[in-house]
Amino acid sequence: MERLEKELAGAKRRSRVMLVATVMTIAGMFLLCAGGNAVQKSIRAQSFELVDRNGMPRGGLTADTSGEPCLLLLNRNGKTSASLTAIGGEPRLRLYDQNDTLRALLDVLESGLSGLFLGDRNGKLRAVVDVTDVGPALTLYDQNDKVISHAP
Repeated sequence: MERLEKELAGAKRRSRVMLVATVMTIAGMFLLCAGGNAVQKSIRAQSFELVDRNGMPRGGLTADTSGEPCLLLLNRNGKTSASLTAIGGEPRLRLYDQNDTLRALLDVLESGLSGLFLGDRNGKLRAVVDVTDVGPALTLYDQNDKVISHAP
């Protein structure tokens, strides 16, 4: 009988320990779930990939092999639509058409110069707007890369 009472007391102890462990686990899960809605002040990562509801890549933010930041936007076919980079501290925006042809480029150089370069559907440069220390300039090109107009 004494042995049976000792086993019963041990079983009650184990039962209480299991109950406490279960309550602590549930409480911990509740706290983790409740904390999931908290606003983070910062998120650190080497890259982020944006996907649509079907899991297809639609964009990304990453650092290239030299550590420079790059933001990419992809069209529904997975081709680059736009990219924004900061190479050596100089921002560059590139816009592409549906055939992945570069159509527009905007540069701002560390020297203070800036330029807008526009291409045709074949990727040929057709117009340049520059702003230099001397002032603004507009240059237009024909399909054979010849200057057809320049101002001033």
